[in-house]
Amino acid sequence: MFQREISHEGLQKRHLVKGQFPEIVDILAEAQTRAWNERWELRQATQKAGSDKFVSAIRETSPGHCNLDIDIIRDLSVDRTRECEQAIDALEHLLRDSLEEDHSIDWGLLADESRYGPKLSELHSEPAARESDISGEEFRLAKGREWLAAIERWKRSYSARDPPSIPDYCKLVLIGSNYPDSFPHDASIDYAADSRTLVVYYSLPDISAMPTVKEVKVVVARGDLDVKDVHVSEVWLSQTYDLVLYQIALRSLYELFQGDAAKAIDSIVFNGWVNATDKATGKEVNGCILSIHATKTEFMDMNLARVDPKDSASSG
Repeated sequence: MFQREISHEGLQKRHLVKGQFPEIVDILAEAQTRAWNERWELRQATQKAGSDKFVSAIRETSPGHCNLDIDIIRDLSVDRTRECEQAIDALEHLLRDSLEEDHSIDWGLLADESRYGPKLSELHSEPAARESDISGEEFRLAKGREWLAAIERWKRSYSARDPPSIPDYCKLVLIGSNYPDSFPHDASIDYAADSRTLVVYYSLPDISAMPTVKEVKVVVARGDLDVKDVHVSEVWLSQTYDLVLYQIALRSLYELFQGDAAKAIDSIVFNGWVNATDKATGKEVNGCILSIHATKTEFMDMNLARVDPKDSASSG
């Protein structure tokens, strides 16, 4: 088993990638890195749109001394409110949004470095290790051939249902699933070949990762201007958090079953773990709060677009 630690400074993410072969570790690591980069770029683009920066500027301005036009400020608050509403609305559709997609891995796209693979000139070898009579382009092409050969080996191994290749394939399926960037995106997977059962240890979000602002209001009183966040209720937050957890569990089961191109999986045991801070001790704790066992035949026969996530998950 090979492994490699990756991280993203902007998102403050860190993950230990493990795989059967070093090339597979590279593929999984690069896919996760690309997913993180896409999240970061989306966050940066949102911030550049202006609302967060303007709202921050307004709040830092001394009362009565804001030079921004009140209509502009109201427009910005409307934009920010729309962003909050979209973030909250997305939580209710985490499962549904995944049902129309094909989650099997496209090996052709996997071989395309613009989609999954790292830059070929950066694979394994440092420039100083090159033979003096090999040009940079020849080196890149040689590494390209190695990369394609590694993917072909993995494809053959997976298609033959070689047990060690199954968890690596399933990790890549889950990496391709998009969630809010405040949610963790880590999973450890085992495969029991004798029972054709996948065992998933999935990192679920803590309630602190949930969006809580539903509206941004501009308040003008006696010549003073302020911008106030309107938060969701504690009851809504608790109920929606439960809904999110069950949706993630069902969504992960669906993506793994639907993406099972080799037909290697008959059942899945999904264990959802949460890292949180114990309010009594202030220490980090990690506990399994959700466990589901699902068989492929029964699960894929459900109409997931119409189920109640909690009832469906509880019956698993």
